Amino acid sequence: MTVDKLGDNKLLIKLDESDMENFELDFGKMSLENEDNQKVIIGLMRLACCRAGLDTNGKNVKIEAFSFGNECCILVTANPKKRKYRLKKSDSGLCWKMANASDFLNAVEVLYRSNICCRKSSAYEMSGNYYLVFDYFSLPKHMIRVLSEYGERQKHRNAAARVRENANLLCHTDAVAVIGKFLV
Repeated sequence: MTVDKLGDNKLLIKLDESDMENFELDFGKMSLENEDNQKVIIGLMRLACCRAGLDTNGKNVKIEAFSFGNECCILVTANPKKRKYRLKKSDSGLCWKMANASDFLNAVEVLYRSNICCRKSSAYEMSGNYYLVFDYFSLPKHMIRVLSEYGERQKHRNAAARVRENANLLCHTDAVAVIGKFLV
């Protein structure tokens, strides 16, 4: 049995014919559904990880086996577990993303000058992007044209809720009027 570390999170275990006989493994019947094979493969993985110094605690481990001539190769990949977060409020709304501050301010200025009532609007900043969130189900075509000129609509169903929970709040209510009056 030879063990090669392919990177920080990958390990290649090579088993020749004698190793396959010693561990009583048959590549054609190798499956994690069989408890005996499962114990042997997990034991091999742990032994190889200890030899190579690969830590698998608290990580998602993916095991792939493939034949290579008379040898059996087992590829072990250990990736950190990703946490899944649920939204506290999955409320709806329309969300527009602007790539930079100048596009954001230009869009707000044009909307403010057009005197369209946007009382249910809020402004956010996250990772260098600026967001306008509207608590309406639809917007007038003129507003959509202006917003599309300076940014893009976030079409994901929960985009507005994600922005509200994770972004830095710039203006809570009536963002177009509050920010726009400083631009004119």
